[in-house]
Amino acid sequence: MTRDDFASTEDERRARADRRARLAIAVLIAAGVLIRLLVLRSPGFPSDVGTFQAWAERLASIGPGRFYEPGYFSDYPPGYLYVLWLFGALFDGELLRLAVKAASVPADIGIALLAAALVWRAGRGYAVAAVGLWMLAPGPIFAGPYWGQVDAVGTLPLMAALMYAGRGRWATAGALAALALMIKPQFGVGLFIVLAAALVLWIRDSDWRAIVRAAVASAAVVLALGLPFRSGPGELIDLVKSAALTYPYTSLYAFNVWSIVADFWKPDDAFVATGGILLVAGVLASAAIVWWRRDIPALLAAGALAAMAFYFLPTRAHERYLFPAFALLLPLAVVRARLLIPYVVLAATFAISLYFAFTRYPQNDLRSPEW
Repeated sequence: MTRDDFASTEDERRARADRRARLAIAVLIAAGVLIRLLVLRSPGFPSDVGTFQAWAERLASIGPGRFYEPGYFSDYPPGYLYVLWLFGALFDGELLRLAVKAASVPADIGIALLAAALVWRAGRGYAVAAVGLWMLAPGPIFAGPYWGQVDAVGTLPLMAALMYAGRGRWATAGALAALALMIKPQFGVGLFIVLAAALVLWIRDSDWRAIVRAAVASAAVVLALGLPFRSGPGELIDLVKSAALTYPYTSLYAFNVWSIVADFWKPDDAFVATGGILLVAGVLASAAIVWWRRDIPALLAAGALAAMAFYFLPTRAHERYLFPAFALLLPLAVVRARLLIPYVVLAATFAISLYFAFTRYPQNDLRSPEW
């Protein structure tokens, strides 16, 4: 066999392995989507799903310019409201309810594919494992199509932002991080990590272009998304403040330090300042990694730590605030054996905590033992 024949055989073997891996990925995605469709018709969390439906109908009726009128409740920035606006224009009644509950499914597929792409060069088996771990994990299935929440929709641009920052695409990273922020404020941890990494690049390498590109792109996205809603940075800050004041309690079923100190849903007057200080310290500490490394693994790890800080350290944390950490840690867990078991255990306990939180509300259809 000549050298060319050997190379040709290797190419064919590699191509067959690629096809098998892609087929396995397609099967796992199809299985994950099927499970999500099976739970889609559940009532979900009635108040959350009903609120999203009401916002969709309001946007279809009066448009974005009058959406944030005084006296009308809305604690979401404009980002996800564009999706609801489309749903309200296209669907009504039960179809609208199902569309609202299914909004996380395309985002889950995107997260799985993005994780697979990040680890593909490390090994096809890692890519298949990443897709399976996400598409078949109970947490995203329960939080998304069963519950009716949209954490996956904000997690996808957050994850992509950190990936592009790790590749030095600072304008794209800033734009995607700002999009994540405009979907839910807690996803703003991605923008913080991106800007911190760009700032370190300026300090250490005297390269100011990264911070300028990331900052300008993020500001442009915030302004562009807010303009039709007559919502600028000031209005966004007011919305975040208003949302934080809506639930002045120690823990909104987040299994964090305050659920131990004071239990769930207790007035947090004595703890809110301490929790705020801990949050700031935790988020700042999460960015320390980028002082030494600004590649994709380091940025994903920093983003995951920042997401964990939002869950474990402040009062008024919701049970789903830990959600993005699992997407960001997924590529790291599948390629590093020492991280895989802790990741799976934590993901399983997160799903149990979601189930616990869901069953605390009497209007929901599930019941659990009185643990």
